[in-house]
Amino acid sequence: MPARPAEAIIAYMQEIGVSRAERVARGFRALNRQEPGPLLELLDPQVILIDTQAGNPVGSAAVASHLSYLARALPDLRCELEDLLEAGARLVVRAVLHGTHLGILGRHQPTGRLVRLPVCAVSEWEGDRVSTVQLYWDRLVMLEQLGLTW
Repeated sequence: MPARPAEAIIAYMQEIGVSRAERVARGFRALNRQEPGPLLELLDPQVILIDTQAGNPVGSAAVASHLSYLARALPDLRCELEDLLEAGARLVVRAVLHGTHLGILGRHQPTGRLVRLPVCAVSEWEGDRVSTVQLYWDRLVMLEQLGLTW
């Protein structure tokens, strides 16, 4: 099948009855192959990411930059989906991020340690796109796994 613009792909998926949850699951499978594009295509260009650790970036380009930053810090980053719960215009993703700290993370040099970080994301959808994502994760859990706490 020849490459098609994101809008055409989304329209096709709706036409054949692919749920938001399945579209998100496909996006995360692609992310696990170091291909963030399919996940990013689900975002409204002005999406708001509510994450106190990331400074609440606005826009799909800012989210892409944040994902790139994580991929440099944890180059083998993968996401294990545990639950996808869809209700109306909301989709809740419960997952565990796995990776090895081999790049700069904040002000911390690589430790070579493994990270297993539970996360939860609640997304609000407007039509075909995610307009807002509220991200929940525990910074202390990550820092303890990296040996960066006292």
